[in-house]
Amino acid sequence: MSAYGFDLDGTLDHPELTRLANDLHDAGHQVYVVTGGLADAGEWTMAAREQKLAVLGVRYTEIIRCIDPDISKLGALKGEACNRLGITVLFDDAHMYLTGAASVSDVVRLLVLS
Repeated sequence: MSAYGFDLDGTLDHPELTRLANDLHDAGHQVYVVTGGLADAGEWTMAAREQKLAVLGVRYTEIIRCIDPDISKLGALKGEACNRLGITVLFDDAHMYLTGAASVSDVVRLLVLS
């Protein structure tokens, strides 16, 4: 089975991508929510992330939070998480994060457009 990474805000907010993540999870694949944040506070806390995923109805393996006050570093942190977890495909709505992930990882990157 494969491992997939989905950004939360702006990505899993799309019902079609929630359905895709759930289908992958139900088929036995690992589904990681790879979410960035500027601080471990407010909407970026683990409790807030878990609550949002519950409201959206997303089934997942684990939440990976990439936290750094420098927004330009979040993409590389997401790429490093992909390397560590064996994530083969990363879905994200931020071109900047996908570019940062590519600087440290060979993960296949898919840009989500609204």
